[in-house]
Amino acid sequence: MPVPSARARSYLYKMTVGQMTSTVTIERPAVPTFDSTTGMSTAHTSVVVWSGPARIYSTTGGMQLVGGGLAAIGQSTVSIPQDAPLPKVDDMVEVTASPDDPAMVGRRYRVIDVTEGGILSPSRQLTVTTQEGSPWTS
Repeated sequence: MPVPSARARSYLYKMTVGQMTSTVTIERPAVPTFDSTTGMSTAHTSVVVWSGPARIYSTTGGMQLVGGGLAAIGQSTVSIPQDAPLPKVDDMVEVTASPDDPAMVGRRYRVIDVTEGGILSPSRQLTVTTQEGSPWTS
């Protein structure tokens, strides 16, 4: 089996990251702690895992009945550089900049699967899902 050269890997990485025109922040929700003295749990906080360039592919999905109301449920793919820290299932991805589509800024996704790559893979593919309430329900 041919072994890809460092030059080939570098070229692929440069071309792939060059296509990542959006910027995202990936956060990991922290587990709340229970205080037995007060009987209360701390608020859920999150830790930033990584922030940087990404490519967001189109969302697929439709309207579904969720909790007595309609919600738009979609699935997308977010690519991040291979050398970024490895996200985990249930991490949250927030779009912080998107010059190609400013409407994406502020959109949040939940990671449902992570592809770890291969011998020449310059990026990680995150399968993400989004759920937004319908504007037609009160």
